Amino acid sequence: MKFWILSYLIANLFISQIMATTVRLVDRITIQGPEVELGEISTIEGGDPNIHSFIKKIVVAEAPSLGNTKIISAYSITNILRNNGFPNIEVLGSQSTVNTESKLVYAEELKDLIDQWLSKKLPENTDYKIEYTRLPSRWKVPNIYDLDFIISTNKKQLRKSINLKIRALYNGNVLASQSAIINLKIYKESAVICSPIQKGDVLEKKHITIEKTEITNSNGMEIANLKQVIGMEATRNLKQGQLITLNDVTAPIVIEKGSLNRLIVMNGSVRLVVAGVKALENGRTGESITFSNPLNKKETLHAKVMRHGIAMIKMK
Repeated sequence: MKFWILSYLIANLFISQIMATTVRLVDRITIQGPEVELGEISTIEGGDPNIHSFIKKIVVAEAPSLGNTKIISAYSITNILRNNGFPNIEVLGSQSTVNTESKLVYAEELKDLIDQWLSKKLPENTDYKIEYTRLPSRWKVPNIYDLDFIISTNKKQLRKSINLKIRALYNGNVLASQSAIINLKIYKESAVICSPIQKGDVLEKKHITIEKTEITNSNGMEIANLKQVIGMEATRNLKQGQLITLNDVTAPIVIEKGSLNRLIVMNGSVRLVVAGVKALENGRTGESITFSNPLNKKETLHAKVMRHGIAMIKMK
């Protein structure tokens, strides 16, 4: 019985403290966001200070977007208080008009953000030069301490002209966005011609050097290793100082049309070598080309070029 009476007295005391509490709305306020807490748009009066601290933290709305205002009515706040277990708190004032506080991000800060983003996106040992085609001199964003900035682009290859989207986020929500256009030049250690080459010439070590050069227009076809290009055949004339790409070279012809070659026929563990087989077309290492059939002149054979003068057929 005594416990019941004590509980009743405590409950009544708590209710009386709540009923003694009032919320007085301010007419107009600027907040940081991204959410509007009751304590930001009102003063809490009367009652227990411990209740005040809880009520102040109640979220009553999302902050308005920059440049806009949001009107929060006393009626909506009364309902929010009721839903949070405070049905008897009086709300004074008819409404509160809320703006979001902003700060400016200047061009130099945006350049730093873009530079940091590129340094993570581009491969290691890659240098770059940025020309800013379009960049805002200043950008207004919500004045939130731990605001995140995310940069993205739809372009797969980061080079030449790139459209960038810059977003300001808080807890994954986009609060502001901006765009920029940059022109990006890429530099990387790559194969370069140091001695002029004519179309059809075979490249030797003396013709090539590896140096840091601009690869902006190579579309990812630049060559970084001398082993990839030595012994290859030039597909066009190459000038001194010119960047070499995979389109500029091809494997040399190791079997010429009309030449007689050795043909290796593999059938399981059985290996047969036939000499004097005539090639009916030019062939490079790894290619499959046609040969005359020495046993039947009306038929042709298809064999894979292995190296100079040698091709192979693997029977099924």
